[in-house]
Amino acid sequence: MGLPFLFAVPPRPSIENGRACPRGATIVKCALVNGKSCVQMARSIASPIAGQVIQCLVKEGDMVAPDTEVAIVEAMKMHIPVSAEQSGRVAQWLVAEQSMVAEGQALLTLEG
Repeated sequence: MGLPFLFAVPPRPSIENGRACPRGATIVKCALVNGKSCVQMARSIASPIAGQVIQCLVKEGDMVAPDTEVAIVEAMKMHIPVSAEQSGRVAQWLVAEQSMVAEGQALLTLEG
């Protein structure tokens, strides 16, 4: 059994409301299983703005659909909802509630 390793594919920028918005990096998990490589793709949901994560609205294992609000980020006394762009199952939260995040920082990963 081989050791798993992770690497991140750089995010592709998109244009929303006339400005560049980073999308989450795709995290690829690889391992050797019975001598063959096994690749699993996981997508991440990124914070649209720098601020503080004040509430996580979904738990690990929950299924989300496109436009489902997954978290609330507070910046300059405003509450900004963070929504999923694609459907999937929440694999892992990468940040905790009350933590500070940067613009474009991955908050959670989706599988499936």
